[in-house]
Order: sequence, then structure tokens, then C-alpha cells
Amino acid sequence: METFPQAALPLDASKQERATWSVGKLIAWHLLRGTRPDGTRNPWTREEFVAELGGSNGNDRNFRNWKAGKTPTVSSFRTLNRILFGAHPANEELRAEFLQRWSDAHNRRWAERRARKSGRPVDQPTPVPPRPELPLLFYAQLDDLPIDTKWMFHPVQYAEGAQIRSVSADRLFWLPEETRLLDEHGYRRDPAILFGKNRESRCDSEIFFPHEIYVSGVKRDRNWAVLVHICTDIPYPSDPAEEAGNVFRARCLIELGGIAPFVDRHGTIRPRRDLGLGGEHGDATVIAAVAYHGGVPQCRSRYFLIVRKGVRYPEDVWLSTRTGRPICPREGDISGQRFVFQSREAKGGSTDIFVADYNGGRMCNITAHDVVAWDGFVNESGNEVVQWTEDGQVQFYSTVNGKGFGEVITRPDCVPLSDTKAA
Repeated sequence: METFPQAALPLDASKQERATWSVGKLIAWHLLRGTRPDGTRNPWTREEFVAELGGSNGNDRNFRNWKAGKTPTVSSFRTLNRILFGAHPANEELRAEFLQRWSDAHNRRWAERRARKSGRPVDQPTPVPPRPELPLLFYAQLDDLPIDTKWMFHPVQYAEGAQIRSVSADRLFWLPEETRLLDEHGYRRDPAILFGKNRESRCDSEIFFPHEIYVSGVKRDRNWAVLVHICTDIPYPSDPAEEAGNVFRARCLIELGGIAPFVDRHGTIRPRRDLGLGGEHGDATVIAAVAYHGGVPQCRSRYFLIVRKGVRYPEDVWLSTRTGRPICPREGDISGQRFVFQSREAKGGSTDIFVADYNGGRMCNITAHDVVAWDGFVNESGNEVVQWTEDGQVQFYSTVNGKGFGEVITRPDCVPLSDTKAA
């Protein structure tokens, strides 16, 4: 069993000593130290940790990359936070340290990316003073910021092509101005409770949103910068906002991608707090935009609340009515498998068939090259016909023949069957 060399990572390293470590080294220290979400300590093995991450080849590669000092992505960071720290009070200080270290590394990575995009070598000084980096704020800092009550987004968008969705500011589930994310004891409030308290007054709001959304709006000052904060079990940032004059647009990833927020690695629906909204949804999430001047936070918008649902659209179909499980090629662990879902097409007004990894990676529309037609899980009698064939193709119902009636057809996945074998 592979573990980290103890000599290189002293278990008694102080917080001051750890301040110079990379994110990857800090992860390695927690694994060797045995930081656990229940507040106990028990050193992790490579096999055990990769299994907690999901057990796929991609996660094994992630493990090696973090050991080598690479910075985790936003989704990987949230997974690491859950696996290592959970919500136990004994881990609060360690969790805050990890969040700050990751935030600093995340900001540096984006600064390097902007430098490469501009054509300037990363190791050369910028010819003009750079824009200060925007620090990610914690819940208490967000709560204490002055609120610009007139600062509302317009619009929030998702999807692409002919069926792009735009949700205007007056349709969002805005929380009251006095809402705070921390209670009087300093503990995080469950966003689901915030939803329940304000649901009656906002019953006409749009609640459900998919994994990828774009938040747009007018900046409070054209010389100020904007960073959108996405608040779940931890606050995490949007991508750096695109800015043009006094307008900003930021890409936000809500929870994990694919169906990972909805089902566990065994394909079982994750238990969720009852929001009275039906099934197959993720957790409630709070979003706010923060305005910065000279890298210093100045004010924020009111909080608004959304609930993650679907993959590309909230109404996506991905659960089998026959089995109550995602439709994957094999039984058992689905974390390293592909799943099928029905979603709106980009080029017309109907639906297509898509395939993606459990976490949303390598997503493709396997009917993208067909003419505009309805493709779906069920036939004209309402019977579910979608399934995987033995040679790795997807069977579904389609009206692509142009004869005025549908038929069962098959299309190959865009990822070879040999690449989808479980690790």
C-alpha cells in the first residue's frame, strides 16, 4: 500500500511551517496525518483515498498530480474538503487553512493563465501595473460586507444555441437583506432552511439550475472588479469574470458535474433535505457577487438561492423509470462509467441523446450530426427503450427517419468502450 514518506512531511509541523507548503504538500500532510471528517486521525493509504474519490483512473491520476504539487480544480477541492474535513468542529481551523491555501493557489493559476493569453511570458514583469488579485471571502466576511440592495443580476443564463435560457433578476430567489449565512453562534446556516423560510414569499421564482451557469450584470463602478461567490458547505469562486466597460459576466459551476450530486457511486439516490420540490435534485446553494477596488472588498449583492438539478437543463432525463437508477453500461460501481441522458438540442427545439462520465466529463451529443428530430428514452407507447448494447452503443427512440413516425435506433458513444472500463 502506497503512503507518503513521513521524513519529508513531519506530523508535528506548525501552522507557521506549513505556510510555505504547496496545496499538494498540504494534502499529502493531511493524508499522512490521517485527517478524517469525523475529527479522528488515521493515516490514509493510496488505495483507500482513491476509493473515496470515486475509484476511477482519473482519480488515481489526480492523486498523483496533487502529490506532485498541482492545484486541485474547484470540483476536486470541494471533494477533498468533504473527504478530509467534513463538518466536524475539530477540523475547522485545518479546513480554513486549506481553503485559504487553495484560494491563493487558484488565484495564482488564473493570473498565469491571463499572462499566457496576453502573449507575455509568465516569468517576465508586467509592463503595466497588474490588477490586484481578488481574495475569496469566508462566510463571516461575506455577511459583514455592506449590501448594495440595488445590485441585481440580469440575466443568469445557461445552455447554448437555439434553446439558451435567460432568467431575469426579478425571477431569481432573492433572500431578504437581513439574511446571514452564519447564525449567532458562528455556525453555517443550512441553505435549505433559508429556502423554507422564504419560499412562500418567493413562490413565483425560478429555483432549479444546472451545473454550469453564467451570472451577468452591471458593475457598481467601471473601475471595480467582481468575483462571484458560490456558497455550499464551503464558499468557492466563479471563474474570473469577463469584463467590458461596466458590464461583467462570470461562469459559475454549481456543485459537482454530471450526476455526482444526485447519486452515489453505486447509483443510489443521495438523501437530501426535503424541499418539497420533488426528487433528483442537489443541495440548495447561495450565490452573491462581491465588488472589489484595489483588491479590497467594498460591497456585495444580496444573496440569492438556487437548487442544482439536471445536467445541461433542469428538466434533463437521466434516471431509468424501470430501475430507478442511471443508465450505465454495467452493473455495480458507476463512478468510472458513462451514463446516458436526454437533453434539449442546441440547434433546434427538440431533444437529443447525450453521454457523459459520472462527474460530467467527456460529455458529448451522440445525435449531434443528425437532422433536427426528437430523440428520447421512451417510444410512442410510453415504454422505456433506452439501454446500452453489448458493443458499447446506445439504443434509444428517434424520429430521425423523417417518415412521420419513430423507431428504435443505436448510436456509438464518442468515447471508445475500452476507455470506459472501471479501474
